[in-house]
Parts: sequence; C-alpha cells; structure tokens
Amino acid sequence: MKEKIIGFLILRKPKSMANVEPFNKIFKIGGKYYSGIDRSHLNDLKVEFYKKNLPVEISGIVKRIFEESNYLFFPREFIRDFNVALKLFTYVNKNLNELTVISSTRIMEKIGFTKIDSNLITWLGYDLTILQGGSLVFMGIFFKPHLFEKWIDRINDNGLLDSLEDCADYFIDYLKAAKNGDVEDYLVTEENSEPIRVGRIAL
Repeated sequence: MKEKIIGFLILRKPKSMANVEPFNKIFKIGGKYYSGIDRSHLNDLKVEFYKKNLPVEISGIVKRIFEESNYLFFPREFIRDFNVALKLFTYVNKNLNELTVISSTRIMEKIGFTKIDSNLITWLGYDLTILQGGSLVFMGIFFKPHLFEKWIDRINDNGLLDSLEDCADYFIDYLKAAKNGDVEDYLVTEENSEPIRVGRIAL
C-alpha cells in the first residue's frame, strides 16, 4: 500500500543531538529523546555545500532543494523525491543521521504530496508545529518541562504525541502558557498550528 507524505527530511538521530549546540541538554526528558522536526536537517550536506566540497550533481540537488522548499507552510527544506532522498543520504554520516518522512493532510492539500510504500515507514508520532515556525512540543515539554509536567508521561517513547486528539489537548495547554508569557508564542493560533506526523524510513 502507498502512503501519502509531504516528503523526506534527513535529520540528526535523536541521541546524536546531544552533541549539537545550543539545545544539546534539552533533547531528553524522562528517558525519552525528542524525535520531531526540530532536529538538525541536512546538517552534513549543508556544511559541505557551503564549503563547495560536494560533487557537482549532489551540490546541484541541494541547491535546488533550498530554492524549491515552501517556507510558507513548512519550516524545513524537505525533499520530495524518494530516489533523490536516498542519493543524498549516501553522503551523510549514517551513525548520526536518519532518513525520515513527514505527513500533514492540510499541508499536502496546499502544496501536493508524494507517495511511498507504507511498509518502509515506522511512524514515530505527531509533532505539533507552527507553520513557518518550530515545534511546540520541543519548545514546551522539552524546553520548559516544569510548565508541562503532565505531558512528560503522556508523550510516547519517541518524545512525540500519539494522536491528533493529543495534539488538540496539548495545543490548549501551550496556548495558555503562551498567553501568560511563559513560552514562545510563535503567533500561536489554532489556524496557524499544524500536527506533523513523523516517520523513520527503514534502511
């Protein structure tokens, strides 16, 4: 069976974020590592791209991804084509990076989708995000855990939310904290928030 997705991200593995500044100390809580979209993306390739160390073909692909990504709906340079994602993945450190998929019905209705065999995906959970912004899960539960204590046990083993219902409940709590000035508000509104389903590709 084919699964509809926005595209692919090459993200640092959750445990490897322990070596990435400035958030290296807050990617783990209650034994759970944050596995959402606010991890370093295309990190190895970006470094080599700007140093002009990549092969011409790979450099051209990276440049095209930067130019084609739609920041109006999603805050990362996602990759649309699976074969392109696999080609780029061969140029990164596999011990530090993983190939992931992202899905959102609303975003796909706006910018289209690609398809991949569902048996290649291990779904990790939902990351509640702000369009053009970041993860409310990360900026709330992981960055300000004392404000979201009840959610530390409710997030799954991947540090994400298990359902759209959880996303809706969490949004209410985040919005309250934002109105009190306790967390980044990111122009938080119901219309501007979006659950992003995150999955890992089995390679």
